[in-house]
Amino acid sequence: MSHDLRAPLRIMDGFSQALIEDYSDRLDKSGLDFLHRIQRASQRMSKLIDGLLKLARLARNEMHCSEIQLSDMVHAIAFDYKHI
Repeated sequence: MSHDLRAPLRIMDGFSQALIEDYSDRLDKSGLDFLHRIQRASQRMSKLIDGLLKLARLARNEMHCSEIQLSDMVHAIAFDYKHI
């Protein structure tokens, strides 16, 4: 299933890249922006597919419950984002 979902995305990304490389001198700023948007959207969709596949794999595993300190986790994540 993942291959079936990714194939159209690769085609859109590849053709938009080809248009940028071969026809950028003929496209105005707006046309280039549209192509870059297509690329970003197809790459984002690919990442979403990856996330869904990871979630599907996790759902097959047995769950183990444990207590966590959400405040500590939030502080650690906030710290990481400040240092990116």
